[in-house]
Amino acid sequence: MANMAGVNDADNIFTLSIIVEAANALLEKSHSPKTTTVVCTCGENGVVVVTSCRKRHYVTNKIAASDIVNTSGAGDTFCGAFVAQLIRERDRGGGLDIVTKCVEMGMEKASLTLQNENNVFDT
Repeated sequence: MANMAGVNDADNIFTLSIIVEAANALLEKSHSPKTTTVVCTCGENGVVVVTSCRKRHYVTNKIAASDIVNTSGAGDTFCGAFVAQLIRERDRGGGLDIVTKCVEMGMEKASLTLQNENNVFDT
């Protein structure tokens, strides 16, 4: 768990440990050699990405509770933005850390959803 920077609270470390364990189990039980990555959103605790060779915790930018007006759709927004960025990166030829770019885009767009009264908004 040393690679999971930014988590200081004992309860969060325990929770993230369980998430990493579950993600590793999913990777091991997958019968497809194409399943190489598990991405788990953890709300205000960020995103955990587990591959066969690494674990990484991405810390979210904190949003003041008073700025959060709607939590509906934030996870869907994250997934949509993650996949859209994945396709963009694939079309560009990728790079060293495509997953980081995808997670960052997902978190950025999900944070906009949290601060918007509507689930769908113009960008």
